[in-house]
Amino acid sequence: MAHYANLHFQRRAEAALLAEERKAHEALQQISQNMMRFTRLKVLLESSTKYLVRILQVSHAAIYLFDEAKGVYERRGVWHSPPRKESPLPASLPAEAAVLQDLAAGKLPRVREELRLQERSMTPHWQTMVDEMERLQASVVIPAFKQTKLFGFMLLGEKRSRRIWSQDDLNVLMVVANQAALAVENAQLHEAEEQRLIKEAIEQTAADISYGVSHQFNNRLYVISILAAMPVLALADKNLEALSPEDAKTWLKRLVEEMKKITTEAEMGGQISKGIMSLAKAIPEEFKPAEIPPLIAHAIEFVRIKHAREKVEGEEVEPAILNEVPEHLAPILGNAAQLHDSFMNLIDNAMDAIREKIFRLHRGDLPAVPAPYKGQIRIQAAERDSWLSVVIEDDGIGIEKENLRKVFVPYFTTKATGVKGRGLGGHGLGLYFIKKIVEAHQGKVYAQSEYPRWTRFTVELPIPKEACRAA
Repeated sequence: MAHYANLHFQRRAEAALLAEERKAHEALQQISQNMMRFTRLKVLLESSTKYLVRILQVSHAAIYLFDEAKGVYERRGVWHSPPRKESPLPASLPAEAAVLQDLAAGKLPRVREELRLQERSMTPHWQTMVDEMERLQASVVIPAFKQTKLFGFMLLGEKRSRRIWSQDDLNVLMVVANQAALAVENAQLHEAEEQRLIKEAIEQTAADISYGVSHQFNNRLYVISILAAMPVLALADKNLEALSPEDAKTWLKRLVEEMKKITTEAEMGGQISKGIMSLAKAIPEEFKPAEIPPLIAHAIEFVRIKHAREKVEGEEVEPAILNEVPEHLAPILGNAAQLHDSFMNLIDNAMDAIREKIFRLHRGDLPAVPAPYKGQIRIQAAERDSWLSVVIEDDGIGIEKENLRKVFVPYFTTKATGVKGRGLGGHGLGLYFIKKIVEAHQGKVYAQSEYPRWTRFTVELPIPKEACRAA
């Protein structure tokens, strides 16, 4: 009876072990099916080794991948139970290692205990394999192939149960290893594509910065050239030798004022280049208290000088620019040059919208308006709670509904291009840079429009808490 009782318990124990083994194999197969979801190589390898340790109840697991540049197999993922800060496993293994040569040739797993059983007939090559597996603390190594080349290998430590590795174990592990090889290749391709996109983005950012700097400097140089030319042209028809001392003083004062304006524009140019570079995080940005009313007033003067005596269809374009910004508003923290150019570009865009509307009215593309259309730009500002809101509105051509949501997208432009004499062509980066600048100031900018009647841009900037308390 005792014999039958022992046999009964033995069979039950074997059945339980087989059930546990099947459960582990099913879990491994499930993991192998999910490996392709990983697009980060590091996460894939760390997760795989962790799950191998938990499911198979082994002391540790590691994955080594071949590095063609170094000619070695590097440890890329490892997990110990209990976890360790530093793994004692070798960081790399040369491709000439005996165990790797055997894996590449035989294309089958190697179990250390099976090699030891052949100790009496063991050749030096086999002894070297055993020594290498002991150095790797591996009870089994499983090869992974990419086509016919040994792509890498997995190694597993001792089972906590001290049970031997069955053939079913090895078959499942081979499936897992080769699925891991596919997942690794997929993750590497994904990361390579990501790096390519990052490189393209960096190159595009450099191009954008180049355009931004050149665009803003061209605006400044244009205004500087006008400021420099104005007194020269005014004095061109005068007899300088006949000027009275009082007239000479008057003209000298005017020249000093114009030179001050030129100096201001040059200084702002330097701040703008630094500001645009800061948007790309090339250099850190330092914000200082900035008064908005004088920035807007200067931006209006800038636009007026830039568009002085412009003509559309033979008529001068002189829209009314209504500056309704209060003289005293809470200062905000920011880069004054960046904010100035943001307001200037919005007012400049409003001027272009009016020019475009005049052109289309002359061409008969739009319904006639009751009175001769000259155009109007209205600029308002107000403090609301802890925000300073600036509104720039024009009665120009407007933006069509389907284009309104795209106005801040890089390289999208609604301005006409290639039309002789109009000069309205845009690169589609002006509003993109404005949005970047406003967001760098922790602010918001949004557009509203009704085609072909009006457009309104609203810029909201946070007021520092100190300024709010002072108010």
